[in-house]
Amino acid sequence: MGNTAITPPPGLFTDDTSFSGGPRWVAGSNVRFWQGAPQVIGGWVKRITAGISSTGNAILEWKTNASIAHVAYGGSLSLHVEKTGTLYDITPAGVFSGSAWTLANYGETLIAGISGLKTYQWSLNTAAVAVQVTNAPVNATTILVTPERQLLALGCNEEVSGTFNPRCIRGSDIEDITSWTTTATNNAFEHILDGASSGIVAAQMVGPYVAVWTSTELFIGQFVGDPGQTYRFEKVASRCGAIGRRAVTVIDGRAYRLTPDVQFRSWAPGEMPSIVPCPIINQFRSQVALLSASEKLAIEACHVAQYDEVWFLCGRLTPPLFSGSYVAFSLIDNSWFKGAVQRRAMHQGLSNLIAIDQTGSVMNCETGQFGSALTSGTLEWSLETSAFHLDEAETRVMVRRAKPDFKSQAGTISMVVKTREEPQGAETTQAAQNFAPGATRTDFRFSGRLFRVVLSGSDGPGSDTPTFARFGKLLFDVTRLGRR
Repeated sequence: MGNTAITPPPGLFTDDTSFSGGPRWVAGSNVRFWQGAPQVIGGWVKRITAGISSTGNAILEWKTNASIAHVAYGGSLSLHVEKTGTLYDITPAGVFSGSAWTLANYGETLIAGISGLKTYQWSLNTAAVAVQVTNAPVNATTILVTPERQLLALGCNEEVSGTFNPRCIRGSDIEDITSWTTTATNNAFEHILDGASSGIVAAQMVGPYVAVWTSTELFIGQFVGDPGQTYRFEKVASRCGAIGRRAVTVIDGRAYRLTPDVQFRSWAPGEMPSIVPCPIINQFRSQVALLSASEKLAIEACHVAQYDEVWFLCGRLTPPLFSGSYVAFSLIDNSWFKGAVQRRAMHQGLSNLIAIDQTGSVMNCETGQFGSALTSGTLEWSLETSAFHLDEAETRVMVRRAKPDFKSQAGTISMVVKTREEPQGAETTQAAQNFAPGATRTDFRFSGRLFRVVLSGSDGPGSDTPTFARFGKLLFDVTRLGRR
């Protein structure tokens, strides 16, 4: 028979049986699908020497009028800002253990809200800490800065009674984040969302509109500008809320989010929310089911611009119980993949993908071919096929050698082949074969009717040894043995 090539389509398919749908990738970790082919994700390096002093949960990068980049890092007990490679502690008084931040910039000024509590501002003075925004609601679930230069508090205290209302939205006057009293001549406002089913969870600007998610609903807010009605809010749909305040990301005027029923959905103004088909969702749901309520609230959506992907990070919050993981999909071809990385927060910055691990180390991601020994975790990857026939007539064949079709390989790649006679028959695992960079083939001799292939690699514990590959066809030299 000679050479036989297997080319599974891009993406993981974990929700089907191993023998359904022809050769597919049915398991994997830290391998994306780029331009139709599998490729190990990029590594990470330490961004700055110092780390933040608590478990990170929010990141924001912005530039000043002088084009100086600043990066803010919100932690469970801290608030830091990075300027030209130096980290400064700007934690305000009264920050408590478990603080979860929402970060935004009002021009040059950093706005930092602790979910359910106060909202702070910081105006570029590295010798000063953040201070509470004057007159802002004392409690706010989340905050948002609009293009009209208003600061919004969503899920907050009502203006007259001071009572916290989880469906209340208040906004400062235009160009003045300290003016919150509504008058007939300003644009400070208060709006209570219709209904009473659930409180506000998340909010984002989607194009020119304010999108607000409760745990069950989606509302859209349109700027009117009249002091008598600064915003008009309308309900878009039910049963399409957000699982947490960071579980939404907006890309090119479209919002992608994870809902409380653990479904991925997308939405753009002018249409109804729709489900993003996910062929690995059952496996992801089983993982989310293990999380506590606070851990579900911390699930984060992030755009990885270099590959035009949407990632959803989730995991345990507290070391040593922390188990970082993610699922992700490509906006180019809708291929899905997953993996394990030690990241508590991730942000697509102006020039780098920035993350914080559970130790407080700050990283630039997708920058190399290893998981830096200076941060948590190694870069380990794997990729596994479904069961497939190497002969169109489904006869038994003998495999004599494998010929690697790898591009830009760094580090050793291990290949394990598993054989069986029937789809539900006993499986035999063959000895692992290792491919060094530049290897042209490996010889072995085993037979079967059905085959599965597992590829894997690692940068090695505690080291910065590169590991990377882009994969082409699975190419085997086989000879037919017959049906018995």
